[in-house]
Amino acid sequence: MARYTPDPTAITALAAASEMGDALAEIAGEGARFAAGIAPRRTGRYAASFRTSSRPGQGGVEGVLENTAPYAEYVEWADDHRVLGHTVDYLEHGA
Repeated sequence: MARYTPDPTAITALAAASEMGDALAEIAGEGARFAAGIAPRRTGRYAASFRTSSRPGQGGVEGVLENTAPYAEYVEWADDHRVLGHTVDYLEHGA
């Protein structure tokens, strides 16, 4: 029977690969589309202000989804819409 022995160097290299960043940015893009779809609308600016990227993170690459509207924090917390919170739930658990 074959035995699996993890290779920490290879795992670290895989986690930092540009392809991993591309995959995470794609997932963040799916999150941006979902978030824009459930975002409250008064002017439409908040819904149009989702941005995605990937960047180096601890132990590899991380996908980033953020809202750049100046009042994004208010919409998320003070107004209790929790758009990004619901989006994380969607990405982790599906519809």
